Amino acid sequence: MLRRFMRPLVVIVSIGIIAAACSSETSTPPASSGAASAAAPSFDLKLGDIMSLTGDLGTYGPPIEQGARAAIEVINDALAEAGVTTVKVEIVATEDDQTDEKAGVEAATKLVQTDGVDAIIGPLGSTITIAVAQTVTIKNEIVTISPSASASNVSEVADNGYLYRTAAADAAQAHYLVQLMGEAFGSDATVNVGVRNDDYGTGLEADFSTAWEAAGGTIGQKVEWNPDAPTFDTEAQTLVSGSPDAWLIVDFPATFAKVGPALVRTGSWDPAKTFVTDGLRDTTLPKSAGAEATEGLIGTAPTTASNPAARGFDEVFAATAPNGVERGTYDVNAFDAVIVAFLAALKAGTNDSSVWKDELADVSGPGGTQYAYRDLALAIKDVIAGNDIDYEGASGPINFDANGDPSGVYDEWTYENGKIKTLQAEVPMS
Repeated sequence: MLRRFMRPLVVIVSIGIIAAACSSETSTPPASSGAASAAAPSFDLKLGDIMSLTGDLGTYGPPIEQGARAAIEVINDALAEAGVTTVKVEIVATEDDQTDEKAGVEAATKLVQTDGVDAIIGPLGSTITIAVAQTVTIKNEIVTISPSASASNVSEVADNGYLYRTAAADAAQAHYLVQLMGEAFGSDATVNVGVRNDDYGTGLEADFSTAWEAAGGTIGQKVEWNPDAPTFDTEAQTLVSGSPDAWLIVDFPATFAKVGPALVRTGSWDPAKTFVTDGLRDTTLPKSAGAEATEGLIGTAPTTASNPAARGFDEVFAATAPNGVERGTYDVNAFDAVIVAFLAALKAGTNDSSVWKDELADVSGPGGTQYAYRDLALAIKDVIAGNDIDYEGASGPINFDANGDPSGVYDEWTYENGKIKTLQAEVPMS
């Protein structure tokens, strides 16, 4: 399997760089009610990344990985600012799961057995995340926090408290899709649905179809495709049959680069009457799939537009990212995944995830003093002092529920002239 090994990342960006990145902020940090002292715990929290750097999700992996690494730098700068020298947080290795279930399990096995990680950030895909949890991490008592595994059935894994995600479950995205498509085509419209045959695709199809029919709409054709199929002409012909009012497509970029042109070849498909989901919000898609297959597509994706805790994140990302790595979907979710793991370990006073997993909901849920990443040094002091905190994620309020799921807010976007254009920065709930 293809793997990419990276040196451990601890403190490589000075406090001044992070401070400069956030210097434009006007928010007043909360007053800390505690102070770091000799009571600070001592541990080395070792994290491992499982990212899709190649395969169907290969375009998403680099920015998400960078989101996680930006969090490491913010954390270690904040520890230094708080005067804590006995705690270290590092990413010891990054593994490429190739957007493949078997490769993901191999990556997790390597991280746990060879690298001795205390937690895993990733994988990205829902099917891979479930396989990694069920095969490797749960039995080894290692916390897994996916920044992007959104399939609703991730919530159903019997995980004993070891599986979390910082991306909302797709049942929420299905709600937004029903609302937006009802406004666009009428709540009684007939929609043909085409999806990739995996947990993400079939799960979102089920969530959407149930909600669409409950709202008075009709589901026409349902088409599932094997992402590894060489051609998709047969699936495309079925998907355009029956004269639907609209379409919903759930896929990843590498597969849609073949599905989209097949739909164009039918002569009976209109991308402007097609909604897609977060899996196809990719700046490279108009080039890989072609303008005829992408221009006018409308989609939903998580947003941080109205979240004050996200202010300054663009600058922090840019200040720490390697050349050529730009912001992407779910990078901020990886950033938050690393920070909540650290805060939970800090509160428990140990790197042992069998202990600190029980603190994840507490450090990110309501009831304590709210802190954004910009005030992390103050949050560290409060945690060490034994006070309750509520980390407000840059991706939005985390507020893990009993299934390890957060809440979510989405935007509406489209492809216009080969570019992603936001239509609504935050979709209002109906």
